[in-house]
Amino acid sequence: MMESDLRRIARQARDAQAAGRRRRAAALWSRILSETPQDRRGEPYFEEASAYTPEFGRILVANPRRRIYLAGCGRSGTWYAFGIMGTFAGTYLAPEERHFGHFATIAGESQPVHIVKRIHYSHQFLPALPRPIGLLYVLRDPRDVLTSVHNGTEYYISLDRWSLEMKALRTLLDAGRPNMLTVRFEDLVLQPRQEQVRIGEAFGLEIAGDPTAFHQNFRVNEFIERAMHGLRSPDPSVVGRWCRNPEHVEYIRRLMPAITDTFQPLADRFGYDLARDV
Repeated sequence: MMESDLRRIARQARDAQAAGRRRRAAALWSRILSETPQDRRGEPYFEEASAYTPEFGRILVANPRRRIYLAGCGRSGTWYAFGIMGTFAGTYLAPEERHFGHFATIAGESQPVHIVKRIHYSHQFLPALPRPIGLLYVLRDPRDVLTSVHNGTEYYISLDRWSLEMKALRTLLDAGRPNMLTVRFEDLVLQPRQEQVRIGEAFGLEIAGDPTAFHQNFRVNEFIERAMHGLRSPDPSVVGRWCRNPEHVEYIRRLMPAITDTFQPLADRFGYDLARDV
């Protein structure tokens, strides 16, 4: 047997081993991510997940893509922002909310830009998001977040959950996390084209569609469509909706001391006037 044949066989064996490692890592991530949050909260979850981080990194390096994790508190317009991400060229939108480990599972998708939307307990692990993965964070006026209705449930987001989400965001901002952009939901709704440009410039994306018409090609399941109150063009009436409902105004007044304690630094940074309409 020629020496070149031996080298070729050795190379094929290495490639097969590498492919096997990628499959095993993807299977491990799939198992971890498929388990319910109620069963996998806190440190034990992260200890197990972190055991696969080196393999996770190798999978991403072996499959170079531009990757963006889209995060934000529930009822902050994250699905709306996710739909707008589909107006950039070459994007693959993972169809379900996931941990950032899902980037390993979809690493073989051919599109050059992979986008994963956060799962609802993402604030627990956002500071651990690898820096090569871009982070797009959607921020919304907390008074609208805390009074938003979801599937018939009023006050769907609790003050405790929202506070933890904001604590995670402040941690990232205070640390100067690179490769990150925070956008206000209100700006996405009221000036979507300008915000589309900002997002594209921040992550090196090419605009390929009209953000006001994102819903024409955005495909989601029935549950998500209900969460978005239907697929439609940006609706300015959702901005400041809380102050047009007397019950919501009274509810927010009771919460304002806690809201202010948590949110004032973010309000100052991103231009929210917490004194207005209270």
